[in-house]
This record gives sequence, structure tokens and C-alpha cells, in this order.
Amino acid sequence: MAALSRRYQVKDMGKPHQFLGMKVKLVADDTVLLSQESYIEEVLHRFAIEATRSTQLPMVANIHLDFTDDGTTDDERAYMVKMPYRQAVGAILYLARVTRPDILFTVGQLTRHASAPQKMAWDAAKYLFRHLRATTVLKMKFQPTRDDIVVATDADWANGRVGRKSVSGSVVYLFGCPVAWASKKQTIVAKSSTDAEYISANNGIEDALMVQAIANESASNKHLQRSEHSEIQKTVDVKYHAVKDLIHKGELTAGYTPTGEMTADLLTKVLVRTEFRRKRSMCSLVDTMV
Repeated sequence: MAALSRRYQVKDMGKPHQFLGMKVKLVADDTVLLSQESYIEEVLHRFAIEATRSTQLPMVANIHLDFTDDGTTDDERAYMVKMPYRQAVGAILYLARVTRPDILFTVGQLTRHASAPQKMAWDAAKYLFRHLRATTVLKMKFQPTRDDIVVATDADWANGRVGRKSVSGSVVYLFGCPVAWASKKQTIVAKSSTDAEYISANNGIEDALMVQAIANESASNKHLQRSEHSEIQKTVDVKYHAVKDLIHKGELTAGYTPTGEMTADLLTKVLVRTEFRRKRSMCSLVDTMV
């Protein structure tokens, strides 16, 4: 603060309590809780979801949203014109990006239908809102436990029933705390689960290097380059060699994580309730009234 005051006009308002729609609570010298309870309540009220029955999972396991609109009736199209689908999904996308990695996979599925939403997608969005009602008090806990950067990556190979593109998921941990996470459909069709995993690893490492650059306060850190070649195998090869090169340089240590401990599972597929809750807690999301 003293250094900033020498260069800028600064007003010290004490410890932070609110920041960009987040509630900030300092519960110890080394522990911070971030939550968006008020934001969730406002969103639920805006889209009239307050009185609906809550759910324990963000998405129904047997629902597939990678569909075409061939079976959509005229009545359904007329119904969806009146529904605030884009606004609703946009509101929860912000939440998923900031403090709720546990819902990002579901939100990612919903965003794919923003241009022409169907009733099935709207029903899935309302189901997610019901889950948010049940988990309003969830908080993201930041408490340093180690002094390095760790990235967990996973891929659900050929996840999409239409086009058979895989889904990548990653979580970047800084000092043991999740600071960046992603869930996205891969841009090419991976020919094998190994290819899908390498693509996902490359994406996660790019995010980790970005975090490293910020942590080092340096824009000169090396970043992996995304291949823009159209040839699928060449793209996979580039990503494979980018990962391999970092390992050989000693800048990256790769290791196997058992499925039960793979946090990034949360960002690639729908999990059963017990597994979902377990991996949600591994993303530092805690259920507390503090």
C-alpha cells in the first residue's frame, strides 16, 4: 500500500468485503472465503426460480444436449421465443467462471444452444437453477497448502454424440488453491483417447503458464503455441511435442492420477452424486454458513 501511495492517490478502506459481485471474508491470516450468495439469489429471483424444488446435481445424467432441432415442433419454437434463455445462461456463466467450477461443464453444454435454444435445453437450464438453490451457501476456500503450480487435466473422449468431439477439462492450482479452470469442447475430432488427453493436457498447461506469468509478474514467460494447421494429426503432434518439450526442459513434471482423485472429471462429464460432491470439495468448494 505504501508503494502504491507514492505513485497514486490511494484511499485505504480497510479489509475488502465485496469485489465484483463476490463476498470476500477473511477468516484467518492465511484463509479467504469467496462466495456469490447474493448474486445467486438475485439471479434466481430474476428468472423466477425461487419457489421451485431444489436438486443435488447440476445436470441429469441421461440427458444429452448435443442434439439437432429436427424434432422441434412449432409450438416448442413459439414457446422458446418467449423464454430468456440467453440471459439466464449468461448470468450463470459468470458464476461458473468466478467461484463455481462445479457447474462449468453443465453451463458449457447450455451455451452451445444460445443461438437456437430448444425446450430441452431450457429445461436443463432450469434444472441447474434448482441445483443453485440447493447450493447457494457454497464458498470457495483459499488456504495455501503448498508452494507450486499444479494443473489437473482430463478428457472425455468422443463425448459428443453429434460430431464425436471430445471434451477437455482442467483445473490450475496455485499454492494448492484453484485459480483457473476450464471445460470446453475440443476443436478437432481426436482419433483416440490418448490424442484427446494430450490435447486436454496442452490446454491445461497453457492456462498454468499464464498463471505462472502472472505470479512472476512477467510477460516474458514462454507460452505453448496453439497449432492452427487444419491437419488433425499434425495438430495433435504439435500439442504432444509441446508437452514433451516442457517435460524434457524440467519445467513440467507429469504424473498419473487415479480416476477417483481426478478433479478435472468434474469438468468433462456428469458424475454420480457422491463422486460429484467429493470432487467439488477437491475444487476447494465448502458448504459452510460462515
